[in-house]
Amino acid sequence: MVRVVAYVLLLCAFPAAAAAFDPEDLAPEAPEVRTESEENEGIDLPEAFIGAMDRGQESLSRQVVEIGRRLDRFFGGDDYVHSPDGSSARIRLTSLYSELEGTEFDPSFKFELELPNTERRWRLIFESEDWDWTDPFNDGGPRQGPGANDDGGDSIAGVRFLRDLADYWNFETDVGIKVRTPLDPFVETKVGRSWFAGAVELRPSVEAFWYNSDGPGVETRFTVQTPLPGPRFLRVDNRATWYKDEEIVEYRHDAGITHEFSRLHAVLLHFGVRGESKPNDRVTGYSVDVRWRKNIFQDWLFLELRPELLFARDHDFKQDKRFMITLESYFGDLEW
Repeated sequence: MVRVVAYVLLLCAFPAAAAAFDPEDLAPEAPEVRTESEENEGIDLPEAFIGAMDRGQESLSRQVVEIGRRLDRFFGGDDYVHSPDGSSARIRLTSLYSELEGTEFDPSFKFELELPNTERRWRLIFESEDWDWTDPFNDGGPRQGPGANDDGGDSIAGVRFLRDLADYWNFETDVGIKVRTPLDPFVETKVGRSWFAGAVELRPSVEAFWYNSDGPGVETRFTVQTPLPGPRFLRVDNRATWYKDEEIVEYRHDAGITHEFSRLHAVLLHFGVRGESKPNDRVTGYSVDVRWRKNIFQDWLFLELRPELLFARDHDFKQDKRFMITLESYFGDLEW
């Protein structure tokens, strides 16, 4: 009986299915035509989510920039960014012991005055030294950087113009005189830009300069910096400086890792290499140093201890054990 009922149901269902069948159902489906705007739509994301992602990336980028600026100010460097908005003064007393060159004592002073009532950032500057104090090759060593010299110690007076062209573009011009005999006027103009790949900042820059003593030249620079796990920060810096009159290129490569114990207490491990293109492309020196720096009174008086090893071509790459003690004080509109 069950078989008979099933057979009757099949007979009733088959004609209905056959009537519903359309041969065109087996034909390939025509491709869907979409407009260009529909093609570019992609995955629809909530505007709030997209805005949060943009704000997060921007916040991270600014944190990287600010950490780099703060550490550069903290360790006394001026090559990455100058003093923050406002006027400031710095007094530095440095004692250097060198196994090959003996003991030196170097007092120095730097002053930047922000000019009031100016729409853009104009500053008067005066420095009692013209060499990079943070570079072990610049105190009596080979010249490195525009306007540097083997003796060091020349004072600089001039005007500095700073301007942010956009969020991550900056422009800077220095016009002044190096106080020596004879007087040495100079002009420096630099343009820099920042890009970000996640938490990694890429900062290329180009500087054109003219010194009465050295003539014109161009310095190109490429800096990479990023936070590391823990309170650490990595910076790698590469430069090439071309001097037209001497037809020589000087190379400078630096890498450093900073560990912050607090905002006013840190240690920096640094490695540097120097080179030049005359008489051929060659290395002129290596250096390894550790810089421990801490505030010893409030937030304006600092002590720095810096042991280092220097291997210079001028000394046939003999190991020069050096130790530097620095006492430094800051005054004015300076925030850590």
